[in-house]
Amino acid sequence: MLNFLYTAGEEPHTLISDRQKNSEIECVIPFNPYSKSQLTVTRVKKGDDKVRVVLKGAPEVVIDHCSHTLNNDMEDPIKFSDEIKR
Repeated sequence: MLNFLYTAGEEPHTLISDRQKNSEIECVIPFNPYSKSQLTVTRVKKGDDKVRVVLKGAPEVVIDHCSHTLNNDMEDPIKFSDEIKR
């Protein structure tokens, strides 16, 4: 990921710093070995209504929580069917 950002002419530390300055963490559910996941809810911009929900963990856990994915142009959401999940 870092190599990708450097190749794209981005400075990862600057991106992270800017995001932290402009966003606000609303909720963190720490990693739990039983749920095999961790969840963080961040307000995209302080005072804004939009939030970003990030779930990380075991692939089988994360995929079960997914309802849509993006198509190849990364714009149009499509239903995350059982076939796609496999």
